[in-house]
Amino acid sequence: KRMIRSHPDVARIYHSDLIEKFSFA
Repeated sequence: KRMIRSHPDVARIYHSDLIEKFSFA
């Protein structure tokens, strides 16, 4: 997603979401 590059904050949220998904897996 291009917006993630423009918004570092969004990147943090997106990364956090990935970590949560991996933790659940």
